Amino acid sequence: MEADLPVKIDKLDLRTGRREPFKTLTPPDVTAFAGLYVGRIAPDGKAYVYSYRQFPCILYVIEGLR
Repeated sequence: MEADLPVKIDKLDLRTGRREPFKTLTPPDVTAFAGLYVGRIAPDGKAYVYSYRQFPCILYVIEGLR
């Protein structure tokens, strides 16, 4: 799942349709953020894994060239 930040994940009760907030995910470094993908959440909700992409780049400013 590609998403904007922060990514909010809800718990959904399939019997009642009730939603409640579960986790809010933000990568530790959002510089050049390009997407977050939620991988898996353990059935008990105590562990989860996600990955994110970055596209860092360097910009050089050079002055006085002829």
